[in-house]
Formats: sequence, structure tokens, C-alpha cells
Amino acid sequence: MSLSELLAQSASLWKKSAAQAVALVAVLAVPAALLVAAALAATGLLSQESLNEAVRAGRWTLALPVLAAGLVQRLALTLGYAAVVFAVDARRAGKPLPLTEALGFAVERLIPLLLAMLRAAAWILGGLILLIIPGLVIAARYAYVHLAVLLEGRNGGDALRRSAALVDADPVRAVGFLAVAFVLSGALTFSAFLLVSAAASVARPIAASVGAIEGQLEMVLYELVSAVIGAWLTAFGVLLYRDLAQ
Repeated sequence: MSLSELLAQSASLWKKSAAQAVALVAVLAVPAALLVAAALAATGLLSQESLNEAVRAGRWTLALPVLAAGLVQRLALTLGYAAVVFAVDARRAGKPLPLTEALGFAVERLIPLLLAMLRAAAWILGGLILLIIPGLVIAARYAYVHLAVLLEGRNGGDALRRSAALVDADPVRAVGFLAVAFVLSGALTFSAFLLVSAAASVARPIAASVGAIEGQLEMVLYELVSAVIGAWLTAFGVLLYRDLAQ
């Protein structure tokens, strides 16, 4: 497919998938945000500076609950992204998945996804430490590792090799088209975040009484906005991956 065809088809797929993407993220992001808010309120570590100071001082009874809650939150959002990939790909194939099935598939592939992404990140970090350019090249070649894990059920090194093979076979489309999509998505996300920040600043005096929860509610809004825009980027990535893999 050409870039214009991918943009048109991803927009069409996005219209069918955006609501489900928001629902998937909301199901996971809201409880995770409440967990973080509870940890912040219980420990009194209401800022990043106070958390850093607790870690430096070795006050782990305060720091560990917050760090653990933050880790759970990141895992929940990763799980949500994986579920969105499954949901979008099912829509592409004309076989929509219920939320529970999309989440079930995401749970099954979460550990392989994390392991493959950590392996890719280690290679990228090594390339960046040695020289900037090799790191960027490695990052480009491993841009599709997550989709190889989720859409084709590949694991570890097999997922890395699959991503590299797709990029090497058609680097202009694999890297260039994806870069265009990221730029468009970034511009849309930045604009949307400005609106969310403006709305949050208006509501902040009203919400000041809830303390730590205020920041988490704002984060949930950011995640939901990201889910709407991310659904399009996911649709674009899934369509491009399937096209490259043919």
C-alpha cells in the first residue's frame, strides 16, 4: 500500500476502533491510577522530589509502595496497549473482539512482549552507548518487535529477527511511513494535551481538596486522550505491518 492508502485505511479503521480502545484503556488506567493515588496518599510522597528524597534516604517503607504502584500502573497501560492491538487487528479482519477476549489475548502475550521489548531495548541502549548512529539503526530495525510478538506469536530473538527482516526488506516504507505516522500522531497528541492541560488548570482549584488524587485524575485524562489518538497510530502500524509481512 502507498502512504496515502495507509492513511485513508487507518483513518477508517480508527473510526471503528477508537471507542473500544478508550474502553480498554479506561478499564485498566482508572484502577491503576486509583492505586497510585492511594499509595501517594498513604505515604505522603506527593511529588517526584519527595519520592526521590525518600529513596536517597533509604526510607523504603515509604518509597516501595509508591514504586510498586507505579510499576503496576505501567504494566496495566502496557497490557491495555496490547489489548488495543488485538482489537484493532480483529476489526481489520472483520471479526471484532469483545473487550474480555482482547484483554485475554493481551494477558497471554504480556510476558513474551515484555521480554522481547527488554531484549530490544538492551541492544538499542548498547548501540547508543557505543555510537549514536548504530543505536538509531538498531532502534529502526526493531521498530516492529512488539507487533511480531502480538500479531504473529513470536518470542524473544525470533521477534527481533522478524522485525529486522521486515525493515531490511523495505526500509523506505517500514521506517519512512512509520516516521510520518509518529510525527502526525505527536502533533495531534501535543495539541490534545494542551487542551487537557487548559481544562485541568480551570478545574484544579476545585479539585485541590483531593490532594494526590488530583494528579492521578489528570493522568487518566491524558491516558484516555492518548488512547483515542493512539488507536489511529495502532491502526496505521497494524496495517503497515500486515502489508510488509505479505
